[in-house]
Amino acid sequence: MNTSLRRISVMIMALIVLLLLNATVTQVFRADGLRTDPRNQRVLLDEYSRQRGQITAGGQLLAYSVSTNSHYRFLRVYPNPLVYAPVTGFYSLRFSSSGLERAEDGILNGSDQRLFGKRLADFFTGRDPRGGNVDTTIVPRVQQAAWDAMQEGCNGPCKGAVVALEPSTGKILAMVSSPSYDPNLLATHDTDEQGKAWTQLRDDPDSPLTNRAIAETYPPGSTFKVITTAAALQSGITDDAQLTAAPQTQLPNSTATLENYGGTPCGNGPTASLREAFARSCNTAFVELGIRVGAEALRSTAQAFGFDSA
Repeated sequence: MNTSLRRISVMIMALIVLLLLNATVTQVFRADGLRTDPRNQRVLLDEYSRQRGQITAGGQLLAYSVSTNSHYRFLRVYPNPLVYAPVTGFYSLRFSSSGLERAEDGILNGSDQRLFGKRLADFFTGRDPRGGNVDTTIVPRVQQAAWDAMQEGCNGPCKGAVVALEPSTGKILAMVSSPSYDPNLLATHDTDEQGKAWTQLRDDPDSPLTNRAIAETYPPGSTFKVITTAAALQSGITDDAQLTAAPQTQLPNSTATLENYGGTPCGNGPTASLREAFARSCNTAFVELGIRVGAEALRSTAQAFGFDSA
């Protein structure tokens, strides 16, 4: 074999080896990633061929699937979209999913190992496979009340969030974020409409896609008065202890001052009881109370409430 043929043979062999290596990497190491990639049309067709489970709250449907004539067999529907979007999130052909639709995807699409028995029963009985349901701890009347308050509380809609918890269990009874959005716009099978809706929501300066209840960080503000009050009561200060009712006070070792909301006094007299100051959330009274209690007692009480713990 002459030199030219030998070089060509070596090059061909090298190319074959490279092709085999690429095929091995693709089929062995990248297989799972490619198979589960949400852009994989086979994955989408398989996902949408199964009826996704319902998301409910107190017997009320928050999200469910309906049969269609599209090649994507089932369409996700959100009957009360603005109120519950922070809870359900969305389930979209182009933009994946969010909220409970993402967090509980294994249950909702039926792939979770806890549903193995159900999948087996469906296989042997010939029933169409379907996902499991997710029942939330949300209380619909509490959720609706929180939503209504956010829409009316700022001489119109407020920007912010409301979360109501059951202290003894940690159950989330309500989770509202405002402004909200309509997840039906992102669940439609019309991908062009999805794209338009996504662009509009993404570019909205009020960021309606952001769940302000869980995706933002805020200073504790007046909610910390619960801890200050607990520390005071534990240290022997009674609920009828008198505190300043002044509309503003100068902070210790500082030239800064702190006002009550609206610059108003705390009640009608020069002082207010701890009970009244707590009920009115008086800033000046709690400055005085915090100084009385001291930093160490505040720190230990805050830690007892869960601060500094994961």
